Amino acid sequence: MQMDAFLEERARRMARDLAPVLGESYPSLLEQWGGPGFEAFIVAQVRHAATLGFDREGDAAKYVNVACALGSGFERLARYPWAPKILASSSLTASGKAERLTYWARRELAASAQAEPS
Repeated sequence: MQMDAFLEERARRMARDLAPVLGESYPSLLEQWGGPGFEAFIVAQVRHAATLGFDREGDAAKYVNVACALGSGFERLARYPWAPKILASSSLTASGKAERLTYWARRELAASAQAEPS
């Protein structure tokens, strides 16, 4: 119970810290959710990151950034088959998984940007 309260406070603090930065990077999400809604979205992503084994704040922040870029629950979407493979890898640490997710998300976003008509 006390650990749950600690994790919840950490998620809320991380959301407060991350919201301004992520709001600048993802203005459409900030507009869609509004300030308090955007923070609540980030809290939910931090909580979910913890269930995936991202216990360190830096790793959780990377997961949240990818979730903002690709969408909540991106690891369950068929269009990102690399995500569940990375998360299931027993040869990667949580930090390694966060780095790989970030790498592949950047590749996806770059490919999407190239595919869009000018």
